[in-house]
Amino acid sequence: MIDRFHQSMREDKYISPSGERSLPLIPAPVAPPAPGGERTPHRKIPKPRRQAGAGRRPVVPVGDLLCAPVRGPVQGEEDFMTKTLLRVLGCCSLLGLSAAGAALARAGPPPVPFARVDDRAAQPRFRWWWPGALVTPQELRRELREIAAAGFGGVEIADVYDAVSAPIDPKLYGWGTPAWNRAVAVALDEAARLGMTVDLTLGPHWPSALPSITPDSPAAAQEMVHGQRIVAAGETVSGALPGPILPPSGQTPGNPDVQVRRHLVAVLALRCAQDCTAQGTDPVVLEAQGAQDLTDRVRDGQLSWTAPAGGPWILLAIWHRPTAQRVNMFDMSPGNAPVTDPHAYVVDHFGAQGSRAVTAFWDDRLLTPEVRAGLSRAGHAFFEDSLELKSLQIWTPGVLEAFADRRGHDPRTELPVLLFRTLKSWSAPAQRAFVFRDAALTGQVIHDWDRTLAGLWQRNRLVPLRDWAAGLGMIYRNQGYGGPVDPILSAATTGQPEGESLGFAREHGKFQALRAGRDMGSGGLLSDEMGAFFKGYATEWTRDMLPEINRNFAYGVNQLYLHGYAYDTAPGTGWPGFAPFGAMFSEAWNGKQPTWRHLADISGYLTRTQGILQQGVNRTDLAVLRTGFDIEGGYLADRALADAGYTLGYLSPAVLDLPAARVSGGRLKADGPAYKALIVPLAAQLDDALLDRLEALAGQGLPVILLGPLPVQGEGTALAQRIGALGWPRVADEAALTALLAGRGLRPDAAPRTPVPLRSIHRHGAERDDYYLFNDSDQPLTAQLHLSGEGAPEVLDAWTGAIRDPGPWTATGDGVTVTLHLGPSQTRILRLSGAVDRPHVTEASAEVRTLRPEALMLRAGAPGTVRARLSTGETLSAEVPALPQARRLGPWRLVVDGWTPGATASRTDHVRTDAGTLAALEPWTQIPALAEASGVGVYETTLTLPADWSRQMGARIVIPGHDDTIRITVNAQPLGPVDQLARQIDLGHSLQPGDNVIRIELATPLGNALLAHAPEMFAHLPGGPRQPLKTGLSGPITLQPYVDVTLSR
Repeated sequence: MIDRFHQSMREDKYISPSGERSLPLIPAPVAPPAPGGERTPHRKIPKPRRQAGAGRRPVVPVGDLLCAPVRGPVQGEEDFMTKTLLRVLGCCSLLGLSAAGAALARAGPPPVPFARVDDRAAQPRFRWWWPGALVTPQELRRELREIAAAGFGGVEIADVYDAVSAPIDPKLYGWGTPAWNRAVAVALDEAARLGMTVDLTLGPHWPSALPSITPDSPAAAQEMVHGQRIVAAGETVSGALPGPILPPSGQTPGNPDVQVRRHLVAVLALRCAQDCTAQGTDPVVLEAQGAQDLTDRVRDGQLSWTAPAGGPWILLAIWHRPTAQRVNMFDMSPGNAPVTDPHAYVVDHFGAQGSRAVTAFWDDRLLTPEVRAGLSRAGHAFFEDSLELKSLQIWTPGVLEAFADRRGHDPRTELPVLLFRTLKSWSAPAQRAFVFRDAALTGQVIHDWDRTLAGLWQRNRLVPLRDWAAGLGMIYRNQGYGGPVDPILSAATTGQPEGESLGFAREHGKFQALRAGRDMGSGGLLSDEMGAFFKGYATEWTRDMLPEINRNFAYGVNQLYLHGYAYDTAPGTGWPGFAPFGAMFSEAWNGKQPTWRHLADISGYLTRTQGILQQGVNRTDLAVLRTGFDIEGGYLADRALADAGYTLGYLSPAVLDLPAARVSGGRLKADGPAYKALIVPLAAQLDDALLDRLEALAGQGLPVILLGPLPVQGEGTALAQRIGALGWPRVADEAALTALLAGRGLRPDAAPRTPVPLRSIHRHGAERDDYYLFNDSDQPLTAQLHLSGEGAPEVLDAWTGAIRDPGPWTATGDGVTVTLHLGPSQTRILRLSGAVDRPHVTEASAEVRTLRPEALMLRAGAPGTVRARLSTGETLSAEVPALPQARRLGPWRLVVDGWTPGATASRTDHVRTDAGTLAALEPWTQIPALAEASGVGVYETTLTLPADWSRQMGARIVIPGHDDTIRITVNAQPLGPVDQLARQIDLGHSLQPGDNVIRIELATPLGNALLAHAPEMFAHLPGGPRQPLKTGLSGPITLQPYVDVTLSR
């Protein structure tokens, strides 16, 4: 029985409930629709189209064109980015393209029918972990074929093997060796043959590091540190300057003996406001007035100075030095072999020499003729992870001069408030060493310093790497956060911005910020490093992956990179094979995971969803000013705006200065996100220059609304008086803001009648408006929703490819009103297109199935009279005959294919366990024979229906819960893909009079079997030792019959 079930799954003999339009899950020849089925739109597989870059001349990508930027002087980071984009726009006009056309050219593929699952451009991708170059061509090709067959369109090759303690010789198999380059060329060749794309990480592991530099190289990362001495009033200091209070930030158990040269920046003396000794985690408070710069008094490292009266004073020697940071693998596994020979040291991410060292190393050592040829056929992006720099305070050559040039004064006497006395860690932020008594001054200095560094990163790293990548026919994909950078400006100017599920958790503003930057720039892809949970081998698609994926889609993501796919094996690894992080991070997805068996169902859903989210342009209701740097904090915390339906995009001052930030018809960037208003939180870091820009936008017709009280430090000052005189409306909180917006007619594009936890994405195209809708709660949701746009609504089922009637709806002057039902974390895609005046159902007492010229079909779950009102004014009715009662299904017989260790680390054996007939459904952990089992189980029951069960009758099966993924067959015929988050699953008209055999195949994570086999792997993980997962089906499972009745017109 089980073998027959497995064979039917392999043959993909899907039946479509109720004859809806559906598509095969695994790429295959297109089959005709089921009899009576509706149309299924198709999309051809795009052929790889790449052209190798000619030479090294930096270029700016514009759609499918590459335009060389004009060279010229650059006065600062804001001017630099403005001029760069102006050059791009000028290039577009020379080519006959408007700015809007340029944006649309970068916004993804042209409008096409509902995406097919074999559309490589819309498929999700994998981060592909290699154990260095210790790989074989045969295995690389096999793994790419496995990834492609599961419905994934690309990979990102990453040299990551934290959990491998056995030596891997870096001279032979390290990153950047001839063996590495040959392996990359093989992967590119196979990917091109399969129509896939390949991304390459900029360095081994992260942050970006090179074996061609030493810690003291000009291109190496540096930090600003300090030594200190407390000096009493009148006391004379004579002697050597105090050295740094902490060792170099790169000194770790994996890099224990760091020797670097330090260089003097400044020697300062400042009066302490109270005590010069830090109390707990509080910084020492200093007086900014009276600070003395003693740098010129230093002779051969010696200083003689007498403290003035009115002390105590603190004497600071401020230095810069290399961090000597190696890639982060050695923090987690200090005993590991190096990834390169010699060791790779982290480059300066803020200075020009760092990026030049990276591109030179690639040009000289990595971009062999074979690799270049492969990139021209299958290359997509060079990828850089989040910064993750170890530094007490970032330093780069020329930073003081850049600060003075951009901010208008020398910052030396202000440097103390930029110093730290601890290094930040996973569990705690860094502790500042000093602050000024004047809190506003402290905040301004920190803001100006970060702003300066952000401009240097943009100018010296992002833009050069982006242009270098474009010269090779590639893009620069990066996670532009993790340090003092402007992540929103980065997202606007990089080739492909990216966020992550781990670092972003559920702070939705982070993705909203990156989405807003993207939409003010290319409007193309926003990717997501998805799935790095602290749940190795215990990650579930139903509880972890799909809810998080659906949520991130709702905040702007439209391209997934799953974390990740692991190469088959590596030295010293145990069963089930190579996993780069052991059991710490999830998940080593590959064919060794039981749920891989169902992954084509899930990837089909993801592909169709991404296909929608990559088309057209993204519309967002409101822009919110965000003046902070890095990605942490600065977001609206209240859910009032979101529950009222408003979508948000966070914009930085630098993005508001871009040429794209123009107002037309009262909308900011009307051909893109078309923001209806700009919200200005008064807690933001405001200044006169920023207020000038806000006034200009308001003068162009953009509503500007102030949020919160006037700045405390601004009460009675010129800045506060100017803000008060602007005449812009000001509200106290988000609840009041929601009321103000409604009162001014600024309605969200997806507007619920009452507040609900529904999140939306609106993609606007020339002839349609697509809405992605997500239930951001753990409870079922019902909402009446107004959708803005032109056309009649239809439901696009991303799980099956079906296009369905949306049920009752009404047309309004500017859109439609529909009723939506969603389970916890479920999604729905609604499209508005076509003639809105066609006849349709406006009210119905049962589920609407189809409306054709001659008849209307409703689906009823109980006997009686069903009625429907049409937009034509007609009212139709029909009688529903008696139906069989809902019933509990069972008993269930359970047979499990258990996955257990085989003869080698990468081999899995299978053990068949017949658990017999279950009196009640319960977790496998409560069934003695399955208490430690992982694998694939088949539940089977027989349902007997009466002889009068007709062809018009069908049923839904209600499953309270399943851990993890499932497939269902009825009478040996598989259903189409199942929405893994649905609790009610439509069996369609697959049942028949007499006996019916229903089988549910369930695949679990591998965690329970691995926990039983190697408990030591899980003994010292974050959150404590792992407990077995409660896998299996939850009951009772019930059957709910229905009948399709026709209401004639």
